[in-house]
Amino acid sequence: MIGIIKFFDNESYLDSLIAGTFYCNTPEFYRQSRLEGVSDKNESCLFSYRRKRGDEEITLEVNGIKIINIPRLTAHNPGFPEAWLHCWMALDIPDTYEELESLNNDILRLKSEFGNYYAFINFDKITSFLNVIQTLTTFKVILGKVAYSDKATNCGPTCKDVSYAYQREFRFLIGECGINTVDPLVLNYEEGFNEYIQKNPKIIVKLEGQNDPLFQLTTNKSTT
Repeated sequence: MIGIIKFFDNESYLDSLIAGTFYCNTPEFYRQSRLEGVSDKNESCLFSYRRKRGDEEITLEVNGIKIINIPRLTAHNPGFPEAWLHCWMALDIPDTYEELESLNNDILRLKSEFGNYYAFINFDKITSFLNVIQTLTTFKVILGKVAYSDKATNCGPTCKDVSYAYQREFRFLIGECGINTVDPLVLNYEEGFNEYIQKNPKIIVKLEGQNDPLFQLTTNKSTT
């Protein structure tokens, strides 16, 4: 892995992150969102129903007794509890031209959904960055790549539906939040994250001895 990237449509939000504001949303925030790429009705769970989202009415049956007029329902797979989320994209070196094309297409889509500005943390600084984040909270902080599956029974905080695989997500999971909580967790580091986070660096991947890059990331809309 080369490092991790986080895209922004508002440069001030990127600057705020670099200045030391570590902003984490809840699974319910993503379940309620209607924004393309952000919205996931089943974030961190097996299934969710919300009447106020306009979901089709459901009936719950328990021991032969039908329960109707349900305002909300969240079903979970066993495993991690719901946590506050801080999400990035994992940037890996593509092994084939097919993977390179897929990477370029995925980044173009991420830029269209989240914005052209971006933060970048080099792979060798991720652990140090995590250690700093851990000093800002008494909650446990874990991190890693998200898996993707076409089976809802696999989904949870560390696994999402395969339709989101283009996001190549790398996420921080912090503490345990309530199922219906929408209030974010905001951690602040007075010294700022300049030591770890680069702002809009030009990232180039090319074969040794060749001038033309296989891949490059800039704030331009094109990636190559």
